Amino acid sequence: MTNKNKFRYRLIELTENIWFDRFIMFCIVINSICMALYDYYAANKCQHEKCLTTCPSEFKSNLNRNLDLIGNIFVGIFLIESILKIMALGLVCGRKAYLKSGWNILDFLVVVTGVVEIILESLAIQ
Repeated sequence: MTNKNKFRYRLIELTENIWFDRFIMFCIVINSICMALYDYYAANKCQHEKCLTTCPSEFKSNLNRNLDLIGNIFVGIFLIESILKIMALGLVCGRKAYLKSGWNILDFLVVVTGVVEIILESLAIQ
């Protein structure tokens, strides 16, 4: 894709919009608060006799279960943000490519880690 591509041009406009950045920053702040609210003591003190490590979802407290769901929603939002930026800027090639920025590399690693965590949790349930 080149910058003459209308779709890519619109993606560049979107991802460089101040309100897009503000929305992502708002999501980061809310996600950080949710992560701080997670009750790790309750997660490690499962009453289910078959638990050897962490508590399965059905035995978690309502707070932790809701925070897990909210965390997964934020992973989805951050995944969409990364995909939009990669489509707009390119992954590696180009002067402003996505992975040429240190913040985007950090963002990409966080998103990949979140997606891997969701996949592993869904495989553990089955």
